[in-house]
Amino acid sequence: MSETVLEAKNIKKYFGGIKAVDGVSLAINDGDITGLIGPNGAGKTTFFKCLTGFEKIDKGKVWLKGKRIDGLPPYKIFHKGLSRTFQITKQLEKMTVLENLMLACKGQLGETVWNNLLIPTKVKKQEHKFQEEAIKLLKLVELENMWDELAASLSGGQKRMLEFVRTEIAEPEVILLDEPSSGVNPGLKESLSNYIKKFNREDNQTFLVIGHDMNFIMNLCDPIYVMNQGKILMKGTPGEVQNNEDVLDIYLGR
Repeated sequence: MSETVLEAKNIKKYFGGIKAVDGVSLAINDGDITGLIGPNGAGKTTFFKCLTGFEKIDKGKVWLKGKRIDGLPPYKIFHKGLSRTFQITKQLEKMTVLENLMLACKGQLGETVWNNLLIPTKVKKQEHKFQEEAIKLLKLVELENMWDELAASLSGGQKRMLEFVRTEIAEPEVILLDEPSSGVNPGLKESLSNYIKKFNREDNQTFLVIGHDMNFIMNLCDPIYVMNQGKILMKGTPGEVQNNEDVLDIYLGR
């Protein structure tokens, strides 16, 4: 039996009279690539924000590796091992591609002035190690030749790839991907799917993926949760989801 690494129970988030997330519960097992789909306005991104501390939960609890994380600010949740991408990619556009990636490295000795003064050799050695790891990840997603370019110069698809490997370099327990295939051409979309599978297979990396692209999610995720009007409609295998009459109704408008 796989261990539950991320669990949410009865999460509620209301905006006035709008029940954006209305009692959502789910459990993500260690080593799974779990999907979360649903029509526009289903509450998927708001639910992601609740999990990662970007929205204050009105009711409910969240556990990461058995420890409560609800109520913590986003940076503390990140340091506890829950990393995410965004529906609209976020980079520091006036910094280089390499600098953007290295910012996400945890435990950087050089972040404090005293370490730079007292243990400069250790600081430099660690920075060199982080840089090597960053270049390795950039090579994986074919961005190594742009390491010294400003992040603003990247295409939309390249920004997706940079954001993806930035979550990886933080060595999180779980990665939440919010619409990772949005705005990405078919070739890059397939590459991204392969990278996710590679990290999952080789590093046992756990993912929770939001998506509108049914083919992308169906070929990548198992299990899949379906969300509609702030609630979980069902959980199942790709085949079960594709053949569920209620799912067909909400997607086809029947």
